[in-house]
Amino acid sequence: MKQELAQDIALMRYSMISPLIVGLPDEYKSKEAYFRAASARGALHPNGSFIHPAPTSIKRWYQHYQKSGFYGLLAARIGSTVHYDQPYTPTQKARVERWFRTMKDQWMAGLDMRDFHTLEELRGSLYTYVNQYNQKIHSSLNGKSPQERYFSEPDCFHRLPEDKIDQLFLLELERRVSIDCVVTIDHIEYEVDYRFAKQRIKLRYSPDMEFIYVVEADGTLTPIENADIKREKPRLYGGDD
Repeated sequence: MKQELAQDIALMRYSMISPLIVGLPDEYKSKEAYFRAASARGALHPNGSFIHPAPTSIKRWYQHYQKSGFYGLLAARIGSTVHYDQPYTPTQKARVERWFRTMKDQWMAGLDMRDFHTLEELRGSLYTYVNQYNQKIHSSLNGKSPQERYFSEPDCFHRLPEDKIDQLFLLELERRVSIDCVVTIDHIEYEVDYRFAKQRIKLRYSPDMEFIYVVEADGTLTPIENADIKREKPRLYGGDD
């Protein structure tokens, strides 16, 4: 429950700064003006209350997104955060560094590259080592294997539903819909439902543009049915051409 609440709060914060991500809206003279307007407009908190965060808070959320980029958005969707370590300070990520040391001492030290003829064979060797390591009893874990220790506290990690993983990794942007219900992505026009005409909407799409969705007010995704049909701009000809 705490994980879901953190995710909902992160998405609420993102919804307040999302208009700035594609550029300052025309109706605001500066970002500071937008922060003040967003604060006055407020947002619905996941607990059901309507809040008005301070402009400085909204500015801080925006600066955090600018630093994290798409990874910050992805972290917000899954209820996590992006953590940065200072360069050349392995002690700040000691657990990861310790694993690399173990892998070098146990797996890499015994490798003979002449035994491998393809990259797939090398990957298979690493995969086998990692599986054996995770299922081997460790004295430092009180007689448990790393795998048993990991799954002994299921409340400490959040497993994403398989059917939502693809949606969580979609790219996102905002576009203003034209009066004839058209939005443009990478110079290609797509038609959306008539109810979005002249509105600013949020879109999510796969990198290959195979799937494009409109984000509804309640957060649900509505696919653009004609996403595979690109709208061609009309060409005007003169005379008898």
